[in-house]
Amino acid sequence: SEYSRSIGFFLMQTQILKNCKLFLLDCDGVIWRGGELIPKSDVAVRKLRENGYRVAFVSNNSKVSRPEFMSKLCKHGFQASENECYSTSFLTATYLKSIKFSKSVYVIGSEGLCKELNSHGFTTYSTDNHQSNNGEFSLAHHLDVFRLLSKK
Repeated sequence: SEYSRSIGFFLMQTQILKNCKLFLLDCDGVIWRGGELIPKSDVAVRKLRENGYRVAFVSNNSKVSRPEFMSKLCKHGFQASENECYSTSFLTATYLKSIKFSKSVYVIGSEGLCKELNSHGFTTYSTDNHQSNNGEFSLAHHLDVFRLLSKK
């Protein structure tokens, strides 16, 4: 019956929650949509924390650095620390550090990705500004990079 199926589903969810220690919440579409907070998402996160669960916020949006990501969460009323915020820009910088990558990074992407890489000590070159974060790169260097990449 419909009733027994719903009871079974409830019991299964309860068991899953018992074994769960951490909730990874994808912000885009779960916490907010565009610039708008999804109704009651802040209440749900607060209830998870009140019940002893750890919460981490994740996003596949590389347009913002980790501090900007945390700031957006706080602006929407969430209490979040940097160590609870994971974006693709942060994970990219962390990965490059973990493999001991020590060269400059040519970024074809957002300013947030550049900021995050810079905050981890990487020198970045970007198509947006035609220079590095230390001012040493020019359009001529970009052309050299593209020539090098186009050689077969």
